[in-house]
Amino acid sequence: VAVSTLQGCLHGFVASAVSDFRSGVAEAQAVRHGCFHISDPISVGFTFPPEPVPRAMPAGGKRAAQLRCFDGVHPIDVLLQLEDRTSGSSMAMLHFVPEGEPLGLLPNLAAGPEVESLTLRTNFFQAIEGVDRHLHCPATRLLDHEGGVICSSNVAILRGDASTGFRWLDHIARFDVFTISLPRHPGVDKWGRYSTEDARELVRQRVQLAFAVAAARGVEVLVSSPLGLSRNCKHPPLEIADILHKMKH
Repeated sequence: VAVSTLQGCLHGFVASAVSDFRSGVAEAQAVRHGCFHISDPISVGFTFPPEPVPRAMPAGGKRAAQLRCFDGVHPIDVLLQLEDRTSGSSMAMLHFVPEGEPLGLLPNLAAGPEVESLTLRTNFFQAIEGVDRHLHCPATRLLDHEGGVICSSNVAILRGDASTGFRWLDHIARFDVFTISLPRHPGVDKWGRYSTEDARELVRQRVQLAFAVAAARGVEVLVSSPLGLSRNCKHPPLEIADILHKMKH
């Protein structure tokens, strides 16, 4: 699946075989999916929030931020759901990689479709494949040593989820991906909290920077993946939830 997604992005099309059972006999048919209209994502790094993008005040004045939880739904599918309800809104995903891994940004397909859906279902791989060229510095230095955030814009959702066989979508939704790095195994005490204030503050600062950059770039819908709770990382869930909850104030 990942290879065919990448092929479509690189070559502008991909051919796949589907089975037609309408006649009672399985007949394989070749289907060509055109991807020429998909432009490559561009990545920009930030170590402090940029100047806000000027935009018109929404009807009814400034609205308060809302925090919603989606249980058992992948962030990509949340974006697809919200796109139908918030037409024209700028959408983004908050994504994390383990700190200290030179290849942390590269996909690990052994992790399964839920963890690596960005590679399987979008053209995000094109953003991370050339990220050092876009940033003019190693991405790991920006993320790990400077505590920065990488914004990959114009990422396209190309395929459905595993329940659909990762079928190619007729309508392409676009969003930005804000990537931060987090320590793999921070200290956690017996009450399920960070064992030191420094560990909590590091996570808070990096999440806060991502939120600030997203707000400055005019993002109206920001969906977060389970920060620090996958990719063999073990952060205290209640602490992560508390940090995210306080970001909306």
